[in-house]
Formats: sequence, structure tokens, C-alpha cells
Amino acid sequence: MDPEPYQVFYTLDVRPGFIHGQLTVKATGNGWHRELVLRRDESGAWTWQALAEGECQLPAPGAPRELEAELEGALDCDLGLSPLTNLMPVRRANLHTDPGTCDVMVAWVAVPELSLHAAPQRYEHLRRHDSGSAVRFTALDTGFTADLELDADGLVLTYPGLARRARST
Repeated sequence: MDPEPYQVFYTLDVRPGFIHGQLTVKATGNGWHRELVLRRDESGAWTWQALAEGECQLPAPGAPRELEAELEGALDCDLGLSPLTNLMPVRRANLHTDPGTCDVMVAWVAVPELSLHAAPQRYEHLRRHDSGSAVRFTALDTGFTADLELDADGLVLTYPGLARRARST
């Protein structure tokens, strides 16, 4: 059976220091629509609002309020299937330029359901090269790893099996 097609649109606001401010995500499929607004305030408290309309066979968007305690101290979100959100911990720890490792807890948003989870992650600088660097991403709760190729600014050029930056013409 083929997966049901859907579209995802999002905006991400990041504070100075590459710290999460707000993520707004909208997912739309055949007969359904979901939204999630995920905020981290200046004091570090995480809040979210979720909306689901229509019928679909997906878990509910958002999360139980108990997740707030698991996210205590987290600085980042990670939007599933989007390599953009990998930029924040990489840049904050300068892993795009310097050797090192950074372990973080993130507010991970699953796509397309827009459910929210606490997810421990690791970023490890592997090497520098002429046009940027390579950093290994590891999801510490599942063991999933991906070696990300980054440009000189730390933006993902290639995320194996997920994305490759399109070249401008």
C-alpha cells in the first residue's frame, strides 16, 4: 500500500545563539489538516498548541503536558524530515569548524502527524574539507546515525537518505 500524500509547511524563528524561539508547522493531506505551534520562552519553558481537523489514521498532534518536564534544559527543536533544524546545535557548538562532540535534548516533531517527543541527540565533528565539513548525527534513543555534509556556514548540503541541497541555476 502506498503512503498517503501530504504537504508540510513551516516557519522557524531562532534566537541569537542559535536557540529555538518558535516553530509553526502545518501538515495537510486528503481530507485532514494539522497544525503545531511550538514555543520556547526566554526562561526556557516549552509550550505548544496543536490543532487537528478531518479524519486520518495518524496519532494525535502535540503531546501530553508531562513532556514539559522532559524538555527542561532543551534549547532546540528538530522537525522530522527537515535538515534545517540540525543547524542549531551544530552552530552553537561550532562543530562545522572545530573538532568536538555535543549531546543535546531536543523537542522532536514527527511528520506528518506533528506529535511531539523528547529526543536525545549527538552531533560529532568528523572532518573539515575545502567547501565545509562533515558532522555525524546520532539519535541516542534509537541508534540511528547519518553523516551530514555541511557548507562553510553549517547548513546541511547532504543528509543521506533524506535530502540534498538543490543547486541554483
